Amino acid sequence: MTEESRNIVRSARHQRLARLVGEFIRNERHVQQMTQDDLADETGIPRQTISQLELGEVILTYPRLLDVMYALDMSEQSCVRLLMMDTQSRRIAA
Repeated sequence: MTEESRNIVRSARHQRLARLVGEFIRNERHVQQMTQDDLADETGIPRQTISQLELGEVILTYPRLLDVMYALDMSEQSCVRLLMMDTQSRRIAA
């Protein structure tokens, strides 16, 4: 088990957020026409963990998520959308 995969999703809010972030990252990767292997090579994150991330099975640590965002050359607007997903997830849970 990799370091990132130890961050198993537990709460319902985290599960929703993990799915949303995973879909968002997968879409951004497709826009950049990158494979999971490409993203793994760029970030140093194992491909299996990239797959788990995109499936919403894990949540990466903040530094690792930043690595993914930089590797995908995400725009500021995309970064803000990602943060807004967390905000909305917290509001739903409250």
